[in-house]
Amino acid sequence: MVELLTLRADCSLVAPKSDHSSRLLPDRAIALAELGVALTQAQHWERAEAIWTEAETVIRTIEYNDARARALRHLGITLAQAHQWEQAKAVIRTFENREEGDEALTQLGAEMVEVGEYEQLLHLIQRSCSLASTRDDAFRLFPLVTSFISRNPELGLALHEAFTWVDSFMKG
Repeated sequence: MVELLTLRADCSLVAPKSDHSSRLLPDRAIALAELGVALTQAQHWERAEAIWTEAETVIRTIEYNDARARALRHLGITLAQAHQWEQAKAVIRTFENREEGDEALTQLGAEMVEVGEYEQLLHLIQRSCSLASTRDDAFRLFPLVTSFISRNPELGLALHEAFTWVDSFMKG
């Protein structure tokens, strides 16, 4: 089954481009991302990575911001569901819209909690919070942080104090 999917994807990658093919690029990228998941499930790791790289390349050629954002979001979530943490983070960091990126980070964090990757989650939280430059940035990351608090409730008070300090600092 995976070999058939791979063959079909490979054939579509070399198929002649028509004038309307640019409208199909988001769907093609999403299909490639899904194929990467199937390959991962079949433990074809190298092929899955090649397919995800191809998906990201296709996404970079999408002209329309909304379509490119939708395809990037899908790729990031797909990588997270396949537990490809570093690749998912790298894709999410390329989001042009910071709010969408933060939302995708929250979904990545939820996936990490689901499989018990708390150390990875802690690194994700630290990196994301260090990049927050406004109060709104910090608050958009709050759902990501709360997923960690549910595992370590004692951190709730420390987090509250940190957010209070950041809030005071940002207000001047």
